[in-house]
Amino acid sequence: MTNIPRTETYIDDSKHEYYERLKNDANSIFYKADYIDIYVAAAAIGYYKKEFEPIKGTKSSIGVMSLMNSNNPNLWIIKSIAVSIKGIEVLGNLRDVAATVEGYANAGIDRLIESNEKGNDDVYTMANELVSIIEVENIIQQSS
Repeated sequence: MTNIPRTETYIDDSKHEYYERLKNDANSIFYKADYIDIYVAAAAIGYYKKEFEPIKGTKSSIGVMSLMNSNNPNLWIIKSIAVSIKGIEVLGNLRDVAATVEGYANAGIDRLIESNEKGNDDVYTMANELVSIIEVENIIQQSS
């Protein structure tokens, strides 16, 4: 067994309420979703929109990347974003992967919360497609 150092994904503590709202709003596509699913969608939206916002305040852990199964679609989405920014070498250090992506998630969560309040827009559509892909991949992994 490989000893992988614990690697956490962080969010801006002041935006934790956004994750709570998306998870607990019965009208949200993230209703009852795991925080890491919301984080990955936020990172993907931030990256797609080319919006990066470094965490300036206190950080809060939203999930533990090092505990994810290596085939987990969330992990590969995060890694894909990091590779596109820093190159393939970033895969050598999971902490660098996490640090590379957190600014995109920090910006993207603002877009997701706005989209949740507006309803059906391009961000909502993209997030919905991403959630569908992750759900299908998780079902496939569980049946294997």
